[in-house]
Amino acid sequence: MSVHHVSRRSARALTATLAAVAACVLGGAPASSGTAAHAAADGAGAVATGNLARFAVDSPPMIQAELIATKYWNSTPCSGVVSVSWGALDPSINASSNWWNPVAAYGNAAANAKCTITLNENQSFDWPMFCSVMVHEIGHLVGQQHTTDRASVMYPIYIAPIAECKGAPAGAAAGSPVASQATAAKKAVKGTHKAQSRNKKHHKHHAKKHA
Repeated sequence: MSVHHVSRRSARALTATLAAVAACVLGGAPASSGTAAHAAADGAGAVATGNLARFAVDSPPMIQAELIATKYWNSTPCSGVVSVSWGALDPSINASSNWWNPVAAYGNAAANAKCTITLNENQSFDWPMFCSVMVHEIGHLVGQQHTTDRASVMYPIYIAPIAECKGAPAGAAAGSPVASQATAAKKAVKGTHKAQSRNKKHHKHHAKKHA
C-alpha cells in the first residue's frame, strides 16, 4: 500500500493533499510506502539560499535537530538509517518524508525502511522552524500521524516552534542517531548546498505548518 501525506500553506491545498492521501490508502497493495509533507503558512515562501550553509546535511545544527527529534519521540526512526537532503520543492512546502513498510504506512513503524527526508531549498528557515520541522518529519518516520491539535508538532501546518527548538542551536555532539546521507538530487553551490525543506509518507510540510 502506498500512502502520500502533504501539508499545505492553505486550507485549499491541505484539502487536496488529504484527498491524495485517501486515494493512496484506498489503492491497497502488499506493502506500504509513506510520504508526508509539511506545509508553509502564507507569506513564508521566500527563497533562502543561506539554509544550506546554516543547516547542511551532517552539520552540527542538523545533527542537533535529529538528536532533539529522537529524544522528543523516544525512538530512533528506520533503524537509524534515514537519507536527509535538500531539494527544490514548491515554495508552500517546508519538507517531505518518504518511507516503505511491509504491512502499513502507520502502526508498524519498527519495520519502516527506505526512509528519506527532503528539505525545501525554496523555503526560508530559522533554527526554531528548522528544528521543529525535523521533529515533525521524524515523527512520521516513527509512526506519528497528523493531528488536528494546532498546539501539536504533528499539526500539518507549521505555526510555531516547539519548546525544545526555541532559541539558537547549541551545537551537536559528534555522531547522529540518524545516518544522514546526501542524495544525488542535492545541489552544490560554491562547495556547499542550497537550502531546502522537509517531507514525508510522501508527507510534505508547508511554511508555517507542520507535517
